Amino acid sequence: MALDLRSLFVYWESIGVFDVLLPFFLIFSVSFAILEQTQILKNKKINAIIAGMIGVLFVNNPYLVGILQSFVPNIAMVLIVILMFLLVAGTFLGAKGTTPGNSAYAVAGIIALVFVLWALVSQTGYGYYSDWAYYFDDQTVGTILLVGVFVFIIWFVTRDTSQPPKFWNKLKEGFKDLWGT
Repeated sequence: MALDLRSLFVYWESIGVFDVLLPFFLIFSVSFAILEQTQILKNKKINAIIAGMIGVLFVNNPYLVGILQSFVPNIAMVLIVILMFLLVAGTFLGAKGTTPGNSAYAVAGIIALVFVLWALVSQTGYGYYSDWAYYFDDQTVGTILLVGVFVFIIWFVTRDTSQPPKFWNKLKEGFKDLWGT
């Protein structure tokens, strides 16, 4: 007899594991840990009883359980995005980017951020072919381009030309440090 995990999860949902048991364990664990760390009552058994009561009262309120069920996956998604950002940045930095403050960190961070955002946007439906791109009519695109041109002209005219820009020198040094050239 093969085990079908989808039907197992459907069964768990029907008996209230996701609506009662898991929220209870989460609230109980957090409450118990807080009571133990703060040492308010100094009795482990009383802390467990109080944490259990807090957990039962919490799962008795379906509104709070609904908030928890929508909040925890969102936090998990944020943690996954942060982890992916760190993994991609670590991939670009390698073993050579060990000095904090090195401009290679900035370059790798920007590249990692672009890749993580690209991956996230392409999976959530807000990519190139989604509906939000159609809200930009010709007039809006023209206005954005015109403002961009004006900002570039103002920056170009008012920039300091007496010395080369420090950013480009730091960027070149960062690439040299990163690839050892």
